[in-house]
Order: sequence, then structure tokens, then C-alpha cells
Amino acid sequence: MKFNLPRSNCPKIRMIPMLTVMMGILAYFVLLSFSQPAFQTITLTLPPIEQEPSLDEDGSTLLPLILQMTDSGLLIWQEEELSIVKAKDKIVDYLTNNPLGTVYLAPHPGQTYRQVLESWQSIQDIKNPSLPSDAKKRILLTWNPDNTP
Repeated sequence: MKFNLPRSNCPKIRMIPMLTVMMGILAYFVLLSFSQPAFQTITLTLPPIEQEPSLDEDGSTLLPLILQMTDSGLLIWQEEELSIVKAKDKIVDYLTNNPLGTVYLAPHPGQTYRQVLESWQSIQDIKNPSLPSDAKKRILLTWNPDNTP
């Protein structure tokens, strides 16, 4: 009777010593984190951002055009609902009369990121030769219209 089984050449991994070492390392880091003093923080008050307001040709301050989006995709300007086409007309009128002005598009929190980008891209697709060349750069997305400059 031969009870010797053939041995394989694959090394055996012994889990118990490996787990013991891993638990030891974990315990070391846990104890190390408890023994460290609390991180010291410094309260730092930064000065507010002083942005130069956009000025019109006569020196008066320009107010930005803020269009708020509804969850259905319509745009609201001064409590008036606008379609994308009417909003484009409003933007063209605003940027034609205020070449240094800025347009903010404030999406509704219920909209998906894809819906917001599709609306923004359709608004950016303004083709009007009377607009300044950098007009599309001044149509911006903002998630908090109350903090616009």
C-alpha cells in the first residue's frame, strides 16, 4: 500500500500567517491614528474676490442676463417663460445692446446633466453676424444664480 500522493510543484499559500500580519498592520494604523494629536487647523479668512464690474460705453454698470431653467426645459427670465428660440432672441438682443455683458444659464436641480448640456449647446449655437466675436464665451453655466457677479 502506497499512501504517498504525488506532490504538485505549485507553492501553497498559507492564509493564517498572512491574515495575522494584515491584522497586525491594521491594528498598528488604528493605534497610530488614535495616538496622533488632533490636526491643528488655522482659520483663514480670505478677502472677497474683487471683480471689476462690466461697464457699458457710458461707464454705467451692466447687469448680467440670468436665464433660469425649469425642469421641463423652458427658460425663465423675469418670471416670463421662454422657449429656446425666444431665449436666443433675448440673448442676441442683450449682447447686441451690451457687447460687454454676460449671460448666465442657471439649470434646475431636477434636470440631468445631459439635459443641461443639450440646452446650453443649443443656446450656444447662435448664428448672428451682428454679435461680437467673443459673445459665445460670455454665455456661462452657473449652478447658483444668486452668487453671480
